[in-house]
Amino acid sequence: MATLRKTILANDQFYHIFNRGVEKRDIFTDKREYKRALGTLKYYQYRNLAIKFSKFLVQTPQNQEKILTQIVKPGNKLVDIVSFCLMPNHFHFLIKQLSDNGISTFIANFTNSYTKYFNTKHD
Repeated sequence: MATLRKTILANDQFYHIFNRGVEKRDIFTDKREYKRALGTLKYYQYRNLAIKFSKFLVQTPQNQEKILTQIVKPGNKLVDIVSFCLMPNHFHFLIKQLSDNGISTFIANFTNSYTKYFNTKHD
């Protein structure tokens, strides 16, 4: 049974967000996975994304630039990522929420995207 979060995440406040791999297993096993995670967190800090990160990556450089130009605008961020640390079996983010449900949306998008990538790569 899922439990609902009792603490409300407020805009313009800072939060320490962390998560660990299932059974403390590694979630970053090589440099390529760290690089993928970095790209994923940079991409999903924005809202109103037309395509998933995996689809973004297969676009031509010109199309990627066009997409980024459309989303990287003042007022279009869900969160500010103040700092982060990616460890072999977990991660930490210090995040400032900029819009309603920004942290929840960002974390859901980041973890779902990276998890699908990792699970596909590792069968």
